Amino acid sequence: MIISKFNNFIFFKNMKVAGSSFEIYLSKFCSTEDIITPLNYKEEELRKKLGYKNKQNYKKNFIEQYINITFLKYLVKKIPLTKYIINYKTLPRLEERKFFHHMPATKLYSIIGDQIYRYNKIAILRNPISMFVSMYNHKLKIQNFDYIEFDEFIENYAEEFFNHQLKIISLNNKIIIDYFLIYERIEKSFKYLNKNIKLNLIYNDFKDINEKKFSNPKKLSVNYLKDYQKKKIMIYANEYYSVYLKAFKIIENEKN
Repeated sequence: MIISKFNNFIFFKNMKVAGSSFEIYLSKFCSTEDIITPLNYKEEELRKKLGYKNKQNYKKNFIEQYINITFLKYLVKKIPLTKYIINYKTLPRLEERKFFHHMPATKLYSIIGDQIYRYNKIAILRNPISMFVSMYNHKLKIQNFDYIEFDEFIENYAEEFFNHQLKIISLNNKIIIDYFLIYERIEKSFKYLNKNIKLNLIYNDFKDINEKKFSNPKKLSVNYLKDYQKKKIMIYANEYYSVYLKAFKIIENEKN
């Protein structure tokens, strides 16, 4: 997520849409007062190498971090033997982040309130089938999901995954985004965005960043999916797909 007071936009970051690459690129246009949430170590190093702004202004202040009920719960959990008395399931953890990368609009609204409506709100959408396959490949890499077949992954994760994508871009069950970019039409999306919020995005600069990023080895391709698997994904992605189609048509109808 990026909240740019300087350029008056918020970038809401959905999953598996080249969001990190776009976030790196958007950092180029940010000022010291803007909020930039952290990426992983290699991505932050790339951002530094490019000379762009790094993660900044995303942490809670002292009062927000320590004078609250969450900190009290943290202290209680740190007391020896409380795990057996209270029977809590999660380990003690103190959250320092006030803003984070896949932050839902509802969570952001709870912090900044109606200020959210003053900003141009941006997000990227992607075809749900390729998006979900990308998520599966990502999980294979970071969590060693080799033992989970793709059919099982669909049943266990698809509904939650697509519901979460909608939560990121929705407030009070209504889509809050002003300008959607389409993953499959990203160059045309840049032209559309430039015309509406005057950012001067250059597609080739973004493309270079996306190619420099450390790519994940793909273990599954959309081309190898069976029809019944695609249909299953689309059942869970139905509401998300409606939003995607509407945004896709806007970009496709945009004049060069």
